[in-house]
Amino acid sequence: MKRTQSVALRISLPVKKALIHIAEQDGRGELSTVLLEAVLKYLADRGVELPRDCPEYRELESAEGGANAALAELMAKAVPVARRRSSGWGREHAVSRFGSVWAKLEAIDAPRLYNDAYEIFSDAKRTPRERIRAMEFRIESYERKTREIET
Repeated sequence: MKRTQSVALRISLPVKKALIHIAEQDGRGELSTVLLEAVLKYLADRGVELPRDCPEYRELESAEGGANAALAELMAKAVPVARRRSSGWGREHAVSRFGSVWAKLEAIDAPRLYNDAYEIFSDAKRTPRERIRAMEFRIESYERKTREIET
C-alpha cells in the first residue's frame, strides 16, 4: 500500500513564482517542500494532530522529548484555544475599525476616496489588516491636504 498520494494544485504564475522564490531563498529546493510545510502549519494552526505513523509527521526543530518539541506541542494545543477565545474580540475589533473608516469615507464623500477604497479593498496582494491601514492612511492624507488648502 502506498503511504503518500499526489495532489494537483492549480495556482497562478505569480503565486508559483513566489513559492519557487521562497524555496530557493530558504534552500529547500523544491516547490512541493514549501507547499507541504505550509499545509502542515495550516493543519497545526487549526489544531489538527497527525498520527505518528503519518509520513509527514515530524517534531518541530527537535527530537521527541526535547525542549523545542515540548514547546511546539504546548503551543499547538494553545492555538485553537486562543483562536476560539479571541474570536469575539477579533470580530468586534474588525467591525469597529472598518466601521470607523467607512463612516469617515461617507462623511467626506469624495469620489477620489471611494476610488481609493475600491482599489485598496480589492487588492488581493495585501492582507485585510494592510488594506484597512492603507485606507486609514489615505483618509488621513486627504484630510491633511484639505486642511492645508483651506488655510
